[in-house]
Amino acid sequence: MPARLITAACAGLLALAVAISGCGSGGATTTATQPPGDPFLAVRVKEQQARNRKLQREIARLQREQSRQESEGAGPAGSADGGGADGAARASFEKLARGMSAEVVVAYGPAGTGQPVTSLGSLTSGVAWSTAKVPVAIAVVRAKGGSAGGQAGAMRSAITASDNAAAETLWSSLGSADQAGSRTQAVLADAGDSQTQVQTRRVRSGFTPFGQTEWSLANAERFAATLPCMEGAAPVLDLMGQISSDQSWGLGQAGSNQRFKGGWGPDPDGKYLVRQLGLIDTPRGTVAAAIAAKPSDGSLEMGAAQLTQLARWVAEHAQGGTPNC
Repeated sequence: MPARLITAACAGLLALAVAISGCGSGGATTTATQPPGDPFLAVRVKEQQARNRKLQREIARLQREQSRQESEGAGPAGSADGGGADGAARASFEKLARGMSAEVVVAYGPAGTGQPVTSLGSLTSGVAWSTAKVPVAIAVVRAKGGSAGGQAGAMRSAITASDNAAAETLWSSLGSADQAGSRTQAVLADAGDSQTQVQTRRVRSGFTPFGQTEWSLANAERFAATLPCMEGAAPVLDLMGQISSDQSWGLGQAGSNQRFKGGWGPDPDGKYLVRQLGLIDTPRGTVAAAIAAKPSDGSLEMGAAQLTQLARWVAEHAQGGTPNC
């Protein structure tokens, strides 16, 4: 149980037992004095005291568990959907993160539908930037009946070179903004993502509408994990294995048989968020990952270098699998 949940559980137990003075304060109990004329009160007092002693023991157990997790370096790192890193992996990641001048996050797990995802780090979400081009491209393949059709050139440029004009062409081929958003939303839904809402309006001048979609790293990892089994994803996944050399940092420098897509752009304050999603092969199987960094100097160059560090950490520590489609 994560430390913050242990604290909450401790507080909940205290709310059930008014005779216990406080969590972490020694758990002192109070006793009741039997008033004259009530022969049943002594029995009720003994029953209450027995319950209080039981609650004290449970609180002590939870406090020991919290202390153990804190000593293992659980800190602020967390996991989602039952995934988890052992104490050594968490400590290793936190040591890496402390050495970076950035907010960072890694979300990873075995490739395949319904696999657990582990998320470590403080930067849990952000706008998708060009990683959103992947579900848009898959929506186009579906709309064209299983191939890129006349959009093959635009799709190649949008995925391998992250060309924004080409991506806008793909988006427009899906119909109106609302139609394009709905078709892209359906792709995310097929990956089990009911939380992410595709942005269909151009909320920032000079940037694609879909690129401004708020996409958590955990949901992006789940999306990447389903790509080998997803309808319409095969030609897009193939292009994700042909990323141009100037964008082959991060996941492109980890594991083998890398299929990935990066996204990057400035916040309104001018500082870059740099992120990627994809699949890499490791000796422990195929790993799905979504990683991101927001470097303190706000530069793309530092963010790209930090993503390479994060990706190599994932390749070394993540447990992979074989997608069961």
